[in-house]
Amino acid sequence: MIPQRRTQERKILSEINVTPFVDIMLVLLIIFMVTAPFLEQGIDVELPSTSVSSLKRRENLEPIRIEIRKNQDILIQGKKTNSQKFSSSLTKFGKKTAVLIYADKDLSYGFVAQLMSAIQDSGFTNLSLVTTPQTSKK
Repeated sequence: MIPQRRTQERKILSEINVTPFVDIMLVLLIIFMVTAPFLEQGIDVELPSTSVSSLKRRENLEPIRIEIRKNQDILIQGKKTNSQKFSSSLTKFGKKTAVLIYADKDLSYGFVAQLMSAIQDSGFTNLSLVTTPQTSKK
């Protein structure tokens, strides 16, 4: 006689095993918590304050952001350049693009004026100096 095997009925598991998912999420959380302090992207520019309201953008083009730090470092769109290569760095942008100048308040007026003159000589006509809103004193 042939021995008969007992056929076991296999049950279908209807539950999802979430343990691997939780493990992966915890690892990602730890990675983000460790790397988050290094993602600080600020600029060391103290803008002067004025009581003028902000202007509305007229064009759909993204403006060119020029930052001038206290030590006269010049950054165009976050990339450092020097005053000799400044005009050639602007050639890759369209002439109708707005130029926003973020100049530190402790810079000399003459240095900022020379930079603005170089921007105008490069063919840009829409220049703006960015300031912080002045707090009202009562």
